[in-house]
Amino acid sequence: MKKIRFLMVGVVALAALAAGMGGCGSSNQGSNIALNAGGTGGFGQAGTGGVPIGVGGLPAGVGGAGTACASSATCAAPTPYCNAGVCVECLGDANCMAGAGGPVCSPVTHTCVACATDANCVGASGTPYCKTTTGTCVQCLARANCGSPTLACDPASNRCVTTCTSSANCAVPTPYCDTTLQICVECLGDANCAGAQGGPACNTTTHQCVECLTDANCAIPTPYCSANRCVECLTNANCAGSACNAGQCGGPVMCPIGQRDCGAGCVDVLTNIDNCGACGDGCNPASESCVAGRCECTSGGTTCAGAGCVDLSHDPNNCGTCGNTCGDREACIANNCVCRPGLTDCGGTCVDLQSDPNHCGACSGGTAVCTGTQQCSAGMCGASGGGCSGGL
Repeated sequence: MKKIRFLMVGVVALAALAAGMGGCGSSNQGSNIALNAGGTGGFGQAGTGGVPIGVGGLPAGVGGAGTACASSATCAAPTPYCNAGVCVECLGDANCMAGAGGPVCSPVTHTCVACATDANCVGASGTPYCKTTTGTCVQCLARANCGSPTLACDPASNRCVTTCTSSANCAVPTPYCDTTLQICVECLGDANCAGAQGGPACNTTTHQCVECLTDANCAIPTPYCSANRCVECLTNANCAGSACNAGQCGGPVMCPIGQRDCGAGCVDVLTNIDNCGACGDGCNPASESCVAGRCECTSGGTTCAGAGCVDLSHDPNNCGTCGNTCGDREACIANNCVCRPGLTDCGGTCVDLQSDPNHCGACSGGTAVCTGTQQCSAGMCGASGGGCSGGL
């Protein structure tokens, strides 16, 4: 009985600890004690009295967004469904519940959102239009949605605002008038963002001060610009062997089933021309394609290792078969190494019968070899020239 009582007390204590520790870290992750993607499912983000990230969660990459999968059985919350080899939050509206991300499954991102079309926003108080890029119901998408000549749709907030004709009609925090849209905005150019809390660059689409517009606005350790924010990485190639997740490097690269990480991202080595059969084994794009992990010629010929696509009937380095090299005095003709024009095969050696003193006029025979100081000229042995005769 003492053992049973002790076990029950322990269970109650653990439950109380799980409930109480939620406020010790990030407010929206404190109670996720087991299933946050990428191992962040501890008793809260590291903070005052909080348990460090990863305690009690799944190992990095297991069941998280972007995790490779063969079926939903290999996925876990918050991405418990398998779609096209990757774990996702939802496959259809039935997988989403009102209150979290939303009751609708985005067919593009496979995440639960508030809306995918305007029909999902019917009944939403004052927000009848769906902004599909964010999956949220908004007040307006265009000026015509505002229903009044004195109102315009602010593209940054998607709310109807009073129109302006000059900056004199505007005030902080939107002190400038975009006379084209006729709305008061935070900025018209970078000069308006000096010292701004949002950042030093003006996004001229939303007219908001942001951290960056291009990589030139960023610096190490966050040298890349993504969605107006400087981040550590954009792809796995920026991470030197680890995976890029939400702009941060960390954790192993998880490729979909049938693909490999070859440094610049996940590729199918059965069809990728730069990584055919294995990472780094590239085909010649001018004459080859990658078929079932092997480089094959696209316009006839034969693929020889290290040489690419060759014509065995005329290639002196691959004559008849790959690797069969013809000699310096030979040419590859009809798959065979033969003596070049003007030369004769004498016992396996290509010679010039017109000038070779050892094969003068013929490969062999009594007069084929010139003697002494004789030279071979026009296929005949004769006295060497260059000296004086007749006593001169």
